[in-house]
Amino acid sequence: MCARTVSRTFSTAFLCHQIVLASVSPDRVRDRVNLSSSDIPDAKVTEFILDAEAEVELETDLEIDYSNCTQAEAACITDLAALLLPNTSKWCVHIREYHRLNA
Repeated sequence: MCARTVSRTFSTAFLCHQIVLASVSPDRVRDRVNLSSSDIPDAKVTEFILDAEAEVELETDLEIDYSNCTQAEAACITDLAALLLPNTSKWCVHIREYHRLNA
């Protein structure tokens, strides 16, 4: 939404702030750590998304809806949910292997 502002010097400025909304889905979280739906089902990932959403709300004192939030909020919730997933050990193995190969 744009707001038009006229200053006392009769100059006109247009201030446009476009907020791009995003959502956090189970696929988005699994993609972050290279897991598939066969590794962990949607319902379980959604539990971790809700836990991550609650944690971000607690830390920021904001009310957030993971299905309709800002890009920054979605990134934070996605990362935190991905870290909480029980199958992230598979992801950690990939990271260790990457560091071993690039040492």
